[in-house]
Amino acid sequence: MIERLLNATITVGSLLLLITEILFVVAPYVVACYLELQVDPAVFLFYDGGLAAVAVPTITILISLHAIDPHYLASGSKLVNLICLVLGIAFLTEGVVSFLTRGSLRLPVHAMLVGTLLAGVTLFLERLILGPILSSTAVTPASHSRNTSH
Repeated sequence: MIERLLNATITVGSLLLLITEILFVVAPYVVACYLELQVDPAVFLFYDGGLAAVAVPTITILISLHAIDPHYLASGSKLVNLICLVLGIAFLTEGVVSFLTRGSLRLPVHAMLVGTLLAGVTLFLERLILGPILSSTAVTPASHSRNTSH
């Protein structure tokens, strides 16, 4: 199994798409904290565990998105449907984690709503615009480039 993972085709575009998705998912939640919180957002994010609270929906969205659609083939209405499903999973995960941690990893409701809305829009635009461009570049490992004829 490990050999299969090591010999898998690595797509440079997929890696770049993952990096841009991380930025496009984290940034809306941070912006939402600055827009919606009544307290100083810098204090919330850096001293009150806000970054950990932002990490919960971010990690959920990224894992769900790549588990459901690893090949970045969704476009149009299928893409909207996929993003809505992933954002719903993020809301459910946020609720469960908030309950299990007794609110210590809870993102405020207004920040969660605005951040999720912004994340959905940015993911849609990013997948629609950058997805086809970045997913076309592939690098094949050295083991696949050798002549394996017997």
